[in-house]
Amino acid sequence: MAETTPEDLELERLSVSDATAKKDPPPESSFQQHVRVLTSFLEICISEGAKAFRYDVQICSTKTGKPLTKGPADDGHRAMRKEVCYDLLYSALLKSNGFGTGQGYRLPLVYNRENVLFFAQPLPEECINIDLDTDEDFRDVSKYVHCLIDSDDSVRVSISKLISKDESVIDLHQLVFELPSVNDEAASSPSRRFTMFLELLTTAPSLYNGTHTSFGPSLFEKMNELDMGNGKHMLRGLKKGVSIVEKDGIPYPAMVVDAKTSAFFKEQRLMDSFKEFGHEPCPALDDHTQWKKIESLFKDVRVVVLGKASNPGRKRLTFLIDGITMQPAERLTMTTRDFHGNVVQYFEQKKGVTLQYPYLPCVEYKTLDGRTEVKHVYPLELLYVVAGQKVPLEKADQEHTMILQKKSSVPPNDRFKMINDQLEKIGLFSAKDHLLKAFGVSIGDYISTKAGIRVAPKIEVAGGKQVRIDQDSASWKNATKLGYRCPVEIKKWVVLHSCPDGDVPAIQSFVRKMVDVAMRRGVRMETPQILNVKQFGGTLINAFEALSTNPPHFVMYIGVFGKNEKSREDKDLSHDMLKVCEQHYGILTQHVSKKRMQDVVNFNKLSVLDNIIHKTNMKMGGLNVIPRVEQLGKRMELDSGNFLVIAYDVCHPPAVSAQQRRLVKSVDPSLSSFDPSVVGIVANCVEHPHAFIGDFHYQAAKQEEVEESLLVARTKWIFRNLEASKGRQSRPKHVIVLRDGVSEGQYRMAMAYELEAIRRAVQEIDPSYTPTFTLVICTKRHNKRFFNMANGPATNTKPGTVVDRDVTRSGVTQFFMQSHFPLIGTAKMPQYDVLIDEANFSMDEIESFVNCMCHSHQIVESAVSIPEPVYASDEMAKRGWNNFMETRRSFPETIPINPDTKLVDFEELTKRLGYWHTQLDGVRFNA
Repeated sequence: MAETTPEDLELERLSVSDATAKKDPPPESSFQQHVRVLTSFLEICISEGAKAFRYDVQICSTKTGKPLTKGPADDGHRAMRKEVCYDLLYSALLKSNGFGTGQGYRLPLVYNRENVLFFAQPLPEECINIDLDTDEDFRDVSKYVHCLIDSDDSVRVSISKLISKDESVIDLHQLVFELPSVNDEAASSPSRRFTMFLELLTTAPSLYNGTHTSFGPSLFEKMNELDMGNGKHMLRGLKKGVSIVEKDGIPYPAMVVDAKTSAFFKEQRLMDSFKEFGHEPCPALDDHTQWKKIESLFKDVRVVVLGKASNPGRKRLTFLIDGITMQPAERLTMTTRDFHGNVVQYFEQKKGVTLQYPYLPCVEYKTLDGRTEVKHVYPLELLYVVAGQKVPLEKADQEHTMILQKKSSVPPNDRFKMINDQLEKIGLFSAKDHLLKAFGVSIGDYISTKAGIRVAPKIEVAGGKQVRIDQDSASWKNATKLGYRCPVEIKKWVVLHSCPDGDVPAIQSFVRKMVDVAMRRGVRMETPQILNVKQFGGTLINAFEALSTNPPHFVMYIGVFGKNEKSREDKDLSHDMLKVCEQHYGILTQHVSKKRMQDVVNFNKLSVLDNIIHKTNMKMGGLNVIPRVEQLGKRMELDSGNFLVIAYDVCHPPAVSAQQRRLVKSVDPSLSSFDPSVVGIVANCVEHPHAFIGDFHYQAAKQEEVEESLLVARTKWIFRNLEASKGRQSRPKHVIVLRDGVSEGQYRMAMAYELEAIRRAVQEIDPSYTPTFTLVICTKRHNKRFFNMANGPATNTKPGTVVDRDVTRSGVTQFFMQSHFPLIGTAKMPQYDVLIDEANFSMDEIESFVNCMCHSHQIVESAVSIPEPVYASDEMAKRGWNNFMETRRSFPETIPINPDTKLVDFEELTKRLGYWHTQLDGVRFNA
């Protein structure tokens, strides 16, 4: 019978409530230093007797009865509807003299610009109908109203009190004292209604004053724009939200803010946007490259037909751009019931419009006739770009990305000034703001708190020698010159390149330098064979086919990266193609760009060479360094063999257009795309407890939740690797799960479904095996900022800084910790939420463990911002997505299709593209 340890007895004593209970912050003695930090949290103060009375709103066309609050889900139509509905509500307010209150336009109200309305006092009538049917009623309404109703139509605004008393009145002051110890994220819960109202209320002043436009949780200035060219501009603003946080055990509401900059399409004539591509009036028709660039950027952008081309009396046509024709309007044929000719003739005869640019192409768009798509064309000179359309990240080119990064990555003091400036412009600091004052709400000052600075881990290199980390820079520069902790031997490897023959001497010099430096780090590396892809027909696929007959252990490829290359030839030599070959042939690869090779050879950039060798040693199964957790976290030292760390993240496909979304929903309402989501998962399930390996798995694109069957299968895969590498030591006492990418509203999902799937897999593997589970959510997707104000102007906090009190979430063990040193801009502390801890680790232990994991990245000699397993899982998910896209582009016939659903078979896709059934199973292929 196994010996029972005091730790085992302690675990038996723990209950489920203990596992989820909020932990106390560490004692002050746990930190080597303390500092006051100013947070981007502002306390929301609520006066006695403050209430909000909720009403439902319906804004409908009188002619059709259809609600104007509903429509397509794209940015443009949503912005159009919200702007129009807001104006129509205030027009109804004016016409009804304040909905019967006698207060007219100054009646305080909060409107979500859809169907929810709040007042500070109940209305005299429970139901009110206001008909807007005169020109005066529409005088101040947005011009986009003509896209929603016919010109001879009128609008009815109906306001009705909710039947349920619990939902119709929010007692704001009373709820402050009744905020639950554990937040309930259900949409109907009192705490969620409370925070939802406060989010709307803090948005309302900027909408009322007309200074900002809202987009999701962000507000953007209308007038303060930066021209980006190509029909885009950058808007500055504020991202905000409301959280229930806790100080000394007492929950209270706080507004959380951060500066925000985003790129939007300009609201202007489409022709004017196209002119910005450097031509007058537009690129030449035979400039196919430029037109393809325009088409790619403006696809799925909503436009509206200009007034002179619209049908008299009818609402104006608005649609999403689907493409650009390759022929000019004068050569495009149109056929209708009573017309046959070209586009120019059609608009002259049927619309009375003479096209000024008949030699330019037209815009293509689609409509649905049942389930059948019908294609149409429209002259681009007659179209206008709708406001409020954000430029998706996947459409950002290099110049676009650099501009955004430059404007977003600002020093801490500049960022603090930007936040403060936006709050002043919005009016939330104004004690005279009639909206907040009417609802008994005011915004307090920024909340300051005491933060602690943890002792950094030590770095262990060759021979077990430990090196101190420079805490100010979170780095251990030159430590690896003492030798790698676990170096590898590389006997048979190949350098494959796609460079001109004139670059061969440089490649040879690079290889000599690499072998020499690697040997000094302890890596035993033979001289490789140097081959040109031209020897194999000029493609990577041919080269790997030839190499696979007598495969090397490792292939280093020197060539282009291919992301921005134009030709098919270059794409066949790209990074993505290299990784597809790696998985298919089971040969480990590493890509070194030609520029990096030249940096090493021509400019002796040894730091670049070091990073290349760090990655090589990692990929081949070595460890460059081992971080040693600080003394207060020793119980969580991975070398004990008691810990299995599992981390996973999900990469979702890009958003689809409204038309594509309708098609997807018609097949399966739960899907968001026909393309897969990709789950990246890693674990320390090989021989060395500090070594992490991983893989990716495809699933249907539904939501953030990882499918239970997937987690069960992957957990069993992890334990198979454990058993193969550790034998009898394959049953660690503790399982630490690090989950990235879930919002606070999805915590219940992570606990009740995902963690339980992992637990079930463990029980199926060995019913007698009962490890403890600890679930920690890690995310940087938040808008909380922390500033060191000790010496006047705001500066970045020091690596190792922890905020674990005063502004942490109510009812949940939460802390913010900065492990890294930000090279540019303002540091963002990752947020950690400990949802379940069956081992009852102390906050000291958890914080020390997480900080240690941030020093385990291996490739660079400094800490990263998030724990290395989380970072690696994100990279695994990206690899899975890139391999899928490259396979679909180059080998579409190999994508498996389910014969019943006609959709991609994601399980079969995982078998074909995943690494777990290849020669590279159990290898750190994605270092």
